[in-house]
Amino acid sequence: MIIRQASTKDIDQILQLTNLVADKHGQNRPDIFVEHPYHITRKKLEYNILSSNHLIVVATNSEKIIGVILCTIHTYTDDIKYRNAKVISIEDTCVDLNFRKNKVGSSMLAYVKDFAKSIGCSRLESNVWAFNHESEKFFVKNGFCLQKMSLEYGIDE
Repeated sequence: MIIRQASTKDIDQILQLTNLVADKHGQNRPDIFVEHPYHITRKKLEYNILSSNHLIVVATNSEKIIGVILCTIHTYTDDIKYRNAKVISIEDTCVDLNFRKNKVGSSMLAYVKDFAKSIGCSRLESNVWAFNHESEKFFVKNGFCLQKMSLEYGIDE
C-alpha cells in the first residue's frame, strides 16, 4: 500500500469512493442531503487537488485507489474570536469496503498528521454526523476527542 497526495489523474477513482460517503449521508439524512451524482464535483475536486489550501490523500493498492481523505487547511490570523492557528479540517474519509479493517484509514490519517506537523498546524479537526458511529470510532481510535457538539431542532417535525 502506498499513501500519497492525490493528483488530477486520480479524480475518477476518488469520485467513486466519495460516492460511498454521499450514499451513507443520503440514506441516513435524506432530509438534509440531496441525491447525488457525486458527493463532490469533478471541478471542485480538481480545484482542491491543485489548491494550497487543501490536502487530498489517497491510499493505493497497485493502480487502484482504495482510500481517500479530503482536507481543508484553515489559517486563523488576527481573528477576533480565535487564537492564531493553522488547522486541518478533515472533510471526508472513505476506504473501499473490501479494504476496511486493514489499517488503510489509519495509515492515511498518519500521513495527514505528519503533513500537519510539517506545515505548523496546531490541530486536526473532523466533523462526524451522529449516525456515523463507524467514523466516530475510527477517529477516537486514532486519538481524536470530542471538541464540540452541534445540536438541531426540526421545525417541521
